[in-house]
Amino acid sequence: MKKEKVKESKNKVGCPLKFETPEQMQIVIDEYFKKCDLNTKEFFCQKTGKKEIIKHPIPYTVEGLSNALDIDRKSIINYSKRDEFFHTVKKAKDKILQNLTERGLMGDSNPAITIFNKVNNFGYSNRQEHTGPDGAELFSGLKITLPQPDADAKKRWEDAQINFDDD
Repeated sequence: MKKEKVKESKNKVGCPLKFETPEQMQIVIDEYFKKCDLNTKEFFCQKTGKKEIIKHPIPYTVEGLSNALDIDRKSIINYSKRDEFFHTVKKAKDKILQNLTERGLMGDSNPAITIFNKVNNFGYSNRQEHTGPDGAELFSGLKITLPQPDADAKKRWEDAQINFDDD
């Protein structure tokens, strides 16, 4: 029995890479975007009384891309850390982000999903920070003193209170 020689991978830890070159990965990425763009939807047109087919593009997502590449989301991040794959992954993620943003602005996406996706897949932050110049606190040293009510105002307040315990 002859042993086959296994091609040694540069990846010494973990599983071997699914894509050896960025060009191999780019072919699958292009197919994913094309599939999304060419998606159609069948609907019944009440005006004509017939079924019609219209273009109905699928939104681009990191999850959809990772599914098309047959790798998980974390692997896409790991590929992007490799110099030879950085631009391929960045370009694909930029296209997804552009699609996501445009769909959100056009009202074609749920705003909560758009925000969630940007925070979890693109490093956006969903919090407001209120600071002054150079990050200083806005209200540092601010003391608010409220005027104290006079005796007559206190008496009017006490007289206006209703005691529910007296039946």
